Amino acid sequence: MACPLGISNRKLVRLGRRAFVEAGFARENPVLRQIEEGSRGQRHSFGVPRERTQLRIAFHFQASGVQVPLDVEGAEYLLLCTAVGNTRIPHLGIKIPMLLNAAGVSYTASRRILDTGTEAEFVIVHEELSRAMLLDVEEEALRLGVSTLLVPECGCDTRTFFQDAGNILGRPLRVGVRTLDSLLLEQLRSNRLPFQAVRDRLTLHDPCKVTRLSGLGEESRQILSLIASDFVEMTPNREHNYCCNGGSGPLRLPENDGLRRDVSVLKARQIRATGAKRVATPCAVCMLTLADIAEHHQLAPDGERMSFLLFEIVFEAVDEALAARGERDRFRLPRALRDRSEAFLAAHGVEGLAAENLRDPRIAVQALAWLREDGQVGRLGQTDHRAAALLERWERQVAEIAG
Repeated sequence: MACPLGISNRKLVRLGRRAFVEAGFARENPVLRQIEEGSRGQRHSFGVPRERTQLRIAFHFQASGVQVPLDVEGAEYLLLCTAVGNTRIPHLGIKIPMLLNAAGVSYTASRRILDTGTEAEFVIVHEELSRAMLLDVEEEALRLGVSTLLVPECGCDTRTFFQDAGNILGRPLRVGVRTLDSLLLEQLRSNRLPFQAVRDRLTLHDPCKVTRLSGLGEESRQILSLIASDFVEMTPNREHNYCCNGGSGPLRLPENDGLRRDVSVLKARQIRATGAKRVATPCAVCMLTLADIAEHHQLAPDGERMSFLLFEIVFEAVDEALAARGERDRFRLPRALRDRSEAFLAAHGVEGLAAENLRDPRIAVQALAWLREDGQVGRLGQTDHRAAALLERWERQVAEIAG
């Protein structure tokens, strides 16, 4: 865990990555080049054009009938959006605003912030880009007049905003910072989010950057102890827990897959020993890596998910309670959009976000074709007629504009 001479392995690795990038070697690797070019040109480390990312977000919300407030001034929280969240798991991430809506939290999201810059900070260690993207977040929070950044379940974001931001900027952040999980725990304890106990045996994976490197592992335990009837710890746990083997880069680089999966036998044994049916974790990359570990080491029956984000477990518990009360509509409308005019909803809701990105047929035609090829959109369209109808309606709308 720590060198007896006080040498930081983490700092050595970061120095090596920084030198690798500054020497130009990173451009020879397609993924590392994508992170650098995408962060610089698109402000998105996956290199996805803004209109495509926004349209994907709008699709998932509009198809589900859920609203998220966009660019609403004076909210308490700015809900941050990570690149891995809107690229790999938008169908899961929608549950975060649904929980905030149900609790009546004062929050907004931003059209402008589609990535927080943590891959620039941790994967390629590009100080210029990391600082620029962190400043983007701070400036947007100040522009909207929010008091606090709400950090999603992302280990790298947690480390950046709670530990490294001051070093990156050379001064403290000008806004407050809070984890999503601390807010959810508060809402659960106050019964603003009612819940029914989750009955499966659950265990918890500690992300390195949340627990060992930021000291924030207890919030996750308190949530699971509250909402789960059978929560068991891994052995070892907390700062001694075994790494997922995928954070800060390895999961993004396919050339690491063989070694990563070989090493993951330690994690697989640790999970299996708990007897848990599901593993929860407050980090999107850890969740994706643990899903790969569960599949590779056959920890769960075929076709069954074993790895979950912590907010998914919270959503499950709250959803069951609200369904029993006949109050599931609480998920749909955020506090910031209640009792607003049609003009306000058009300017600050997902329909307006979609319309903005469908206005130019030259851009929209390509974006819709890309969306059609999106695997998550395709699966949703096969199982939900509303989703399929929405995509067809957008295509007709663009065709009429092109005219």
